[in-house]
Amino acid sequence: MHRRKLYRYFSSKSTMGLCEKYQRALFVKFFIFRSILMRMKQKIANYTVIIESQKRIGTDKACYTALAPTLGIATEANTIEEVKKSIQLLIQFHLDCLAQEGETVPLEAEHPLVTRSQVIIPAGANISS
Repeated sequence: MHRRKLYRYFSSKSTMGLCEKYQRALFVKFFIFRSILMRMKQKIANYTVIIESQKRIGTDKACYTALAPTLGIATEANTIEEVKKSIQLLIQFHLDCLAQEGETVPLEAEHPLVTRSQVIIPAGANISS
């Protein structure tokens, strides 16, 4: 039920015998219960995030970048703690936008295989530091 309809119900003749304070308490409890139910229907997802130490272009100051490859999003910050918080907020924002637009939310495999691959760098190649 919509909030206004509920408020009208709680202040209607069927609840006239109840004191106003009790009516408001019922109204508040209903919305708390509703929000708990909505959270119970939500799913939790885990995404692999790759954090690397980088240098900012132009200033050469140290920073950290975080990439969520499954979602194709990245962010940067001055410290590891800041970049962890930043990528979590960015992931949540990205998922909220996908849901609002009716798009499918990509999920990772439960246990993705993350590995490193060793390769030979060609002679004479410019190597970043």
